[in-house]
Amino acid sequence: MINLLKRPFPIGLTTREYQCLALLAKGYTMKMIALEYSISPRTVEQHIRNIKEKTDLRTKQELLRAWHHYHQNSTEI
Repeated sequence: MINLLKRPFPIGLTTREYQCLALLAKGYTMKMIALEYSISPRTVEQHIRNIKEKTDLRTKQELLRAWHHYHQNSTEI
């Protein structure tokens, strides 16, 4: 299992939501994320929907732009 919890995305995501988003940002598909964490693709989709709701972002592209912007500008380790 890949651990990408070095720098949190500061919006109150659950650990699994953060993990799914981190892999999505690395180019993983929903199916690949599901296989990585032994969950169903529908569960991954639900995590992504939850993240969109928490961030008030509507599309996957907006979400990934926000992710990359945060991680490029973050000074946390």
